[in-house]
Amino acid sequence: MSTTPPYPNAPIALAIVEIRGPESPPLTRADILSLKKAVQPRLPLFATERAGTLSMEIGPAGVRQVNSGEEELVKFLTRSRRTSATFTSTSTIIETTDYKGWSDFKNVVGLALTARQDIAPMDGLVRLGIRIIDEIRVPVDTRDGWSDWLAPALLAPSVQSAGRKLVLKQQQSVVQYAGLDHGETVTVRYGAMDGPPAVTSAPNLVRPNVPNPGPFFLIDTDAAWEITDGEEMPPLNPADVVHLSDKLHAPMKEIFESFITDRLREEVFA
Repeated sequence: MSTTPPYPNAPIALAIVEIRGPESPPLTRADILSLKKAVQPRLPLFATERAGTLSMEIGPAGVRQVNSGEEELVKFLTRSRRTSATFTSTSTIIETTDYKGWSDFKNVVGLALTARQDIAPMDGLVRLGIRIIDEIRVPVDTRDGWSDWLAPALLAPSVQSAGRKLVLKQQQSVVQYAGLDHGETVTVRYGAMDGPPAVTSAPNLVRPNVPNPGPFFLIDTDAAWEITDGEEMPPLNPADVVHLSDKLHAPMKEIFESFITDRLREEVFA
C-alpha cells in the first residue's frame, strides 16, 4: 500500500474508483436525504444527471445490447466540484480531479461506500475498479521524442524515410497484466498524443485550467477485480472493499514509477 503523497506537480488528471454490484432498487427520496447527511462532511453539494442505460436482450440472433432508457444519477460533490460520489442502481463511483494522494482519496471512497451500505445497500460485489489517468507534459519540444522522460520500452521505434526521420504524431499501446490473485488484472493504455487532453471539465466534475491541445504522454491505468463465471458473489462489506482497493492500487504506483525517468521526476514532477 502506498501512503506517500503524490509528486508536488503530479500529472494525475483524473482518479476513479468504481464499486459495481447487482441491480438494486432505485434510491428513494428518504435514501437521498439520508445519504446527503452521511457524506456532508466531505461532499456537501447535491446534483443529479441523466444517463442512458443498456441491458442484454436474448433473441434468435443471439445476445445483443439494447438501450433501456435513462437513469437519474444521484451525485454529491465537494464545494470545488472537483471530487464527487455518484450512486446508481448498480454502482457507487468516486471521482476526483484534485488528487492529494491515495490515503486521502481512499478516505472519500470509504465514506461514500459506508453511507451507501448503511442506507441503501448493494447486495454484493461484482467488480471493483481503480482508474488513474496521467497526462504528462514537459516544458520542451517533444517532436524529437520522449526518450529523456519515459522508459525506452514504452516508446515507438525511430523510422527513417528518404533519409529523414519521421516525426512521431500519435502512438497508442495497450498492455494487460494478470494480478497476484484470481480475478485481478491491471490494464495500461499509453502513448504519445498530440491533441486535446484526455480529461476535460464538466459541470459536476470540474477540471480547472484544462490544458490547450498539444503534445502529451498518456498513461491510463486500470486495476480491477471482477467476479468470474461460476464464482459465488461475495457480500459487499466496505472494510473489505477498501482493503482490496489497497491491494489493487499497489501495482499501479509501481507500474507508473517503472515508466518514468529520474529527469521527469526531478525537472517536471518535483
